[in-house]
Amino acid sequence: MADLTVLIITKNEEKNIRKCIRSLRGIAERIVVVDSFSADRTAALAKKLGADVYTHPFEDHASQLNWGLEDTNISTEWVMRVDADEELTKELTEEIRRKLPRLPERVTGVMLRRRVYFMGRWIKHGGIYPTYLLRIFSHGKAICE
Repeated sequence: MADLTVLIITKNEEKNIRKCIRSLRGIAERIVVVDSFSADRTAALAKKLGADVYTHPFEDHASQLNWGLEDTNISTEWVMRVDADEELTKELTEEIRRKLPRLPERVTGVMLRRRVYFMGRWIKHGGIYPTYLLRIFSHGKAICE
């Protein structure tokens, strides 16, 4: 496993949280869910799947992410931000597991290519892929604006 905490912001994500957390198995030392008082079973499902669940009132996305970074006792070198409706491919988890520990000290962030699926099909054309997103970063080296 990588020296990595995955941070997921949720609100009523019962339909998505299982698939998201299961896709992270074997890659992260810790999975943290910051839930905005969901009315469904999001928090219970996340706990059952081994995530540490915190609740915090939602102000805006940036504030919620920053609260998660500052107030959930993250102690790993790296943090990865994932949306509850996203999942990692097996190829991506293997690449992260293999490459993250070997990055030079000067690297403090990793951009990932996001795949967008529509009606079960990967959209590879039309300027949709690749979309690069900064999703993995050194703990303490980033905030969300």
